[in-house]
Amino acid sequence: MSTKKFLACLTLAVFICVSLMPSTAFAGKYPVVKYMVSGKIMIRDFNEEIENAIKDGYDFNGKTPEEYVEKIITRFGASMDGGYPSWQLLEIDGKPWQETKWAEKIKSTFNFYANVFTTYPELYEIMEEPRLNGKGYEIISLLKAGKTVEEIKKALIPGYESSSGSSQDNKGGSSSSDSSQSGDQDNSSFQDVDKVILKLGSKTFTVVKNGAEGNHTMETSPAMIKGTVMIPLKACLEQFCAEIDWLPSTKTVMVSYKDKTILLSLGKQKATVNGKEVNISVPAQAVNGRTMIPLRFVSEQIGLKVDWNGTTKTVTISQK
Repeated sequence: MSTKKFLACLTLAVFICVSLMPSTAFAGKYPVVKYMVSGKIMIRDFNEEIENAIKDGYDFNGKTPEEYVEKIITRFGASMDGGYPSWQLLEIDGKPWQETKWAEKIKSTFNFYANVFTTYPELYEIMEEPRLNGKGYEIISLLKAGKTVEEIKKALIPGYESSSGSSQDNKGGSSSSDSSQSGDQDNSSFQDVDKVILKLGSKTFTVVKNGAEGNHTMETSPAMIKGTVMIPLKACLEQFCAEIDWLPSTKTVMVSYKDKTILLSLGKQKATVNGKEVNISVPAQAVNGRTMIPLRFVSEQIGLKVDWNGTTKTVTISQK
């Protein structure tokens, strides 16, 4: 066999052996931690850190390297208490930190500074859910808006289903304005509305209930932007008892109705529907100081029918 063929066969054999080796063969003695600082993913490899410390003659303050690592990881809970959502712990050794042996030690320091976990005690329950890791900014915005843990899970976790009933059964922490838009009264009001009619350039819109028409006024008129009808944040959709919230810290609109929760961030062409990202052609945006949202996308996502009349420049929203 020629030298070239021998080297080629040797290279192939090594490649196959390496490929078949279990991933644990590459695992270091010490953990590798993934966390987030101000939205940027960071990696802290304690294997490199310990190796460099030993080379530099560091004595780990009289502790063993293992004790040193344990102390730092335990304090990650305190880091979140002091800096969440700017500082968020994500994974340890490729697993959600909640599923590692370090989980209980980390949780034990959650209230170290009596800071964010004191302000928002709901975070204790939220931190039990690995699927919410890395979504701190959205979580804090929803907590500030008075949303319950169940509502937050429904909004941010794709396909989330409550183990204790529908989200309307879990509004104990909602504000009085939230509770006034839930329950049997909402459903009957929704059924009373036949349709809502809007006209581009007009602040006046018509609501048809049980065949009777009534005119209402919105804060600014609907507009056509890049082929999409945009409407003010609230107004007509609330006629169908959709719940609309503005989350100022993340500049996000939250639309809730029955089993649907939609999040639209200003300027972003991706919306979140029940925790799943969906592309949209025209994002929510500020127009003359007013927040405008895409009418058809939002209406159809919550189960409404939208009809456009190009001749009269009117939009009719009705129940399917």
